[in-house]
Amino acid sequence: MLRHNTAITVLDLAGNNFQEDSARLFADMLQVNRTLRELNLSHNSFRERGGQILGPALGNNDTLEVLDLSWNHLRRKGAVAICKGLAENIGLRTLDVSWNGFYLEGSKEMAKALAVNTTLQNLDLSCNRIDRICLKLLLKGLKANESLITLKLRENAVGLEGMMDILKQLTTMENPRLSNIDVSSQFVDETFLKTLTELQETKLPQLQIHHGHVLYKSEKSDHLSQNNTVGNSVDNTK
Repeated sequence: MLRHNTAITVLDLAGNNFQEDSARLFADMLQVNRTLRELNLSHNSFRERGGQILGPALGNNDTLEVLDLSWNHLRRKGAVAICKGLAENIGLRTLDVSWNGFYLEGSKEMAKALAVNTTLQNLDLSCNRIDRICLKLLLKGLKANESLITLKLRENAVGLEGMMDILKQLTTMENPRLSNIDVSSQFVDETFLKTLTELQETKLPQLQIHHGHVLYKSEKSDHLSQNNTVGNSVDNTK
């Protein structure tokens, strides 16, 4: 039915326990359907093979604007395939792949996609096992990107140094549209706040970074002696 649909523009199929084999049905639909604008496939069970099936279809579809694949099990070759599809896609505005397992392979391919994609405006990579190494890869891809506005990286262990890496990358970007970054589960320190303020005052007045608790000097020494990163914290921007 959806292959030839000319009426439905928004489809929410979250939480329907779709398995790997179901991915073929949606891939076939995305190949030919030019009416659907928003598709929610979150909270299902697409894994590595499911991602490998959906990825090429995403690359061939130029009319879908919002795709939610959060809370699946996309990882390894599955995550890579989704990113390769994004690199070829010319219509998607919002992609939510939070709560999957992109880690190093997925981050590396996502960086390549961000470097060439010219339409994506909102990307959610929250809780994808992204550490500082993964983050550095993503930031390299962002350097050439001029379309992304919102980037969500909550519940990833990027660490205090990773937070500084974000600011350093933003200072080197010539025409960044990126203005809303959510890393609200990550602690920051006074140096980060100072650098962020300077960046907002000199180059990016529109920049908003949502972060977690601020570690002041006495807290920072105690914190670093136990662990360099902390996952859960209170967003002090609320």
